[in-house]
Amino acid sequence: MTSNRRRLSIVLLTLVLSLQSTALLGVAALFSYETLTSPSQSLGGSVFFDVLVWISALAAGAVTRGFWAGRSATRAAIVVWQMLFVGIAIATGQGADARLDLALAIGVPAAVVTAAMLFAKSVTAHLERK
Repeated sequence: MTSNRRRLSIVLLTLVLSLQSTALLGVAALFSYETLTSPSQSLGGSVFFDVLVWISALAAGAVTRGFWAGRSATRAAIVVWQMLFVGIAIATGQGADARLDLALAIGVPAAVVTAAMLFAKSVTAHLERK
């Protein structure tokens, strides 16, 4: 029974990480589309930012795959990535154009994944060196 529960928690964490990676790929595609179709004050800066977002999205996917494979080095990358999402969520929830719904949609999964990565015994067992 513990084995099934452990496996389910890893599957759920991987699913959340995969959804975040996919969303980041969507954002990268949207930014690239906007760069190609809209006038820009700095084309070089826009292209650089697009490339940076694409690299981040692909790296997030690679880290997710590494987590699924049980690579222990992925824990640090995932925690940093989730803290970035928490920061984005905080910024999204503030200001004149605050979007609390979007802030919660970004921040709550990031906080849950961070807590699981740091404190869940099933994650520790999954990421142990074999």
